[in-house]
Amino acid sequence: MIRFKTWLKKQKKRDNSIGDLAKDYIVDERCLKESDEEGPKNTIESWREYLAGKDACEGAINALNKAWAEYKEGIWLRKK
Repeated sequence: MIRFKTWLKKQKKRDNSIGDLAKDYIVDERCLKESDEEGPKNTIESWREYLAGKDACEGAINALNKAWAEYKEGIWLRKK
């Protein structure tokens, strides 16, 4: 199984909240690399903590929950 962050980054072209979450994470991941900080681990709890630390809005949390459910169901890539 691929890691959630890998799955999420592949969702960047989606025209919905999951796509928005993916694009936001890609930008933030670049900042994490530059500062040598670690990103979230491969658990929903870690991702929720990560978003809470970014003062994410309720919409982002909802997008995470939807994305995590798809990820766990094995929906690897969504085609338009």
